[in-house]
Amino acid sequence: MRPTIRPLVTLVFCLLSGRLEAQQNTLLHASPLWSASPRLASPALDTGATVKESQSYWKEGLIIGAGLGGAFGAVVSYGMCSESETDNSGCVGKGFLGLLVGAAIGAAPGALIGGVFPKHPRSSPDGTE
Repeated sequence: MRPTIRPLVTLVFCLLSGRLEAQQNTLLHASPLWSASPRLASPALDTGATVKESQSYWKEGLIIGAGLGGAFGAVVSYGMCSESETDNSGCVGKGFLGLLVGAAIGAAPGALIGGVFPKHPRSSPDGTE
């Protein structure tokens, strides 16, 4: 083959193989084995109950951890910059960078700690859930 045709043939082959793979995935998900609602994998164990996502305080923990970590990072980085003997004109930018880094580092432990505590279902004023 000529050098200009080889890339075109490769491109057509890649496009066709991707299209065939997409068709196979559509056929697979149209199968009765794949339902829209999540169920237990084994038909012998299937009681008709859907799997419910566990509710916890991970989002609140993430926000609190990011806030505390960001505040700590900003104070430390700004303090270290302002205590240096060089020109202090770029300390606000370094404080902001410390805020971002501290927030990124504090978010993960906050989410993990918040994920430990489960949320209880809210009850209505008349006592029913």
